Amino acid sequence: LISRKPATAADALRIERHRSWLQAANATALDSMPAKDVCLFWSDAADRLLLEAWKQSGCEARGYALLALGKLGSRELNLSSDVDLVIVRSDTSEADPKALRTFQSLLTEQTEFGFCLRVDLTLRPGGFSSTALPTLSEFEHHYGYHGEMWERLAYVRMRVLAGESTLVAAIETFTKKFSFRRHLDFTLLDELKGLRTKIRQEKFESRADAFHLKLGEGGIRELELFVHAIQVIHGGRHTTLRTSSTTDALTKIRELGLLPRTDCDFLLEAYWYLRTLENKMHAFEDQQSYLIDMAAGHPALPPGFQVELRETCARVKTI
Repeated sequence: LISRKPATAADALRIERHRSWLQAANATALDSMPAKDVCLFWSDAADRLLLEAWKQSGCEARGYALLALGKLGSRELNLSSDVDLVIVRSDTSEADPKALRTFQSLLTEQTEFGFCLRVDLTLRPGGFSSTALPTLSEFEHHYGYHGEMWERLAYVRMRVLAGESTLVAAIETFTKKFSFRRHLDFTLLDELKGLRTKIRQEKFESRADAFHLKLGEGGIRELELFVHAIQVIHGGRHTTLRTSSTTDALTKIRELGLLPRTDCDFLLEAYWYLRTLENKMHAFEDQQSYLIDMAAGHPALPPGFQVELRETCARVKTI
């Protein structure tokens, strides 16, 4: 595929995507690059693809703000992840649904060259049933009056990819106040406990002697939730915690003494160990697979990985 000449802009995006993805997948399979570097490389590639589609679709000319959340926001994107995006326009600009549809199709439409990126716009204010092109006022009203705990945590990892400077500045100012409050509200702790319980109850395929690397107890999502919760609790007073990077956040948490140094060092090592397994599974077939048969193993994972995985997740769960 990557040796063929593209006939359209969409083809060119897909060929470039495959070229970058193969580099990241090979580095993962051959252990020639740490998972942290692979995720950074793939995040930067996704940024380039998104910005090219943003320009070609006409969204750039509109001055809309393009926000990355999730693992793309933290520049820790795994090899078969959705890219979580939110688009915001100024109060005076008109919505251009056609430009947005073009942007989405350039990235997600299946062609003979496959797809470019899996794009998820449902994290926008109001979710799936709301407008995909909210104004700044709508954005601020939703989160100011109706924002939930999971949304505060989500915006910890927000990163702006594009947008008119005045609009971007307003969004960044607002989201920092939204996620990081100066005074600690102790109901926050109960909300965080409830959120953890909700994650553990989330429906996913399960089988006897199987472990879900993302949603399982002590897995990737629980570890991320724990780190983001500490950022939200203390970020109002300690501005150094206002980082989208999980690695940077754990480093700052350790420096501030908010957790024992040994726990921080372990969580940092555990996080990238779990992310390594995740990338190996995703590089195998470019599928969002997380369920591991702990008896039979997995063809993309090294022999005997089960012992280390169990021990790692048990300690993450304890912390």
